[in-house]
Order: sequence, then C-alpha cells, then structure tokens
Amino acid sequence: MILPSISAALVSCWLFGFLLAHAKCLLGRSCWSAPGTEIVAETFFDLWQNAQVTELAAMGDLWVALMLVVSAGFHFTARRYRPDV
Repeated sequence: MILPSISAALVSCWLFGFLLAHAKCLLGRSCWSAPGTEIVAETFFDLWQNAQVTELAAMGDLWVALMLVVSAGFHFTARRYRPDV
C-alpha cells in the first residue's frame, strides 16, 4: 500500500505548512496583543533589551528542551511509519 510509504512526507508537509501559517498569525497577533500576553519571540527580545541575561538563558534552555522533545517525537513517529528498505 502506498499510504504508509508517503505518510512521513505528508506529516512533514503538514507540519511545515502549519509552522508557516502559525508564524504569520503570530506576527499579526503581536501587533495587537494586550500587555502581558506577548509571544515567545517578544519575551526573548524584552529580556535581552532589559539585560536580564539569567532569565533569558533559563528561558532559552526551556525553549530548546521543548523543541527537542517535539523534534524527537516527530522523528520517532516518522521512523515508526517508515517502510523497510
């Protein structure tokens, strides 16, 4: 069956499209966000501008850990559905 062999590619395409659309939505949202509801990029920038290096490093570590978990989950999910070559 062809569906299992292209499922990883379909998920990759969907994830890429979702991330692009999400970035566009966040850009618009950041222009009209209420105080205290900033997006992650704005928070990083504010911490950098205010010289709060310790908080910035801690938040960066958490962000990297979160992205590592998401990436590993995607990797193992894609590998599970990969056909034997």
